[in-house]
Amino acid sequence: MPKSKFPTPPKFRKSPGPIKPFNDDELFVKARGEIHLARAQSYRQCGDNVSALNCCLIGLRLAYGISRPLAVRDQLHEVACQIDPTFCQSA
Repeated sequence: MPKSKFPTPPKFRKSPGPIKPFNDDELFVKARGEIHLARAQSYRQCGDNVSALNCCLIGLRLAYGISRPLAVRDQLHEVACQIDPTFCQSA
């Protein structure tokens, strides 16, 4: 059989099963993290970087120890790094 001139499409690995729903602890952290993220963004828009960074740190502290990666944790970290670039260097 002759080789095709078209490349073979990549094979994607399927996830092992359906997406696991958040448990109660993860839902609590996600909700509180979203609140602190919204507050941090609001403070930042008002020019109060100290309060914005404080909100980021509180939200990150809540998320510490939760084994499942949460997008809000990454968003809080990004806002903190935008406010204070030395925050990213120490992390």
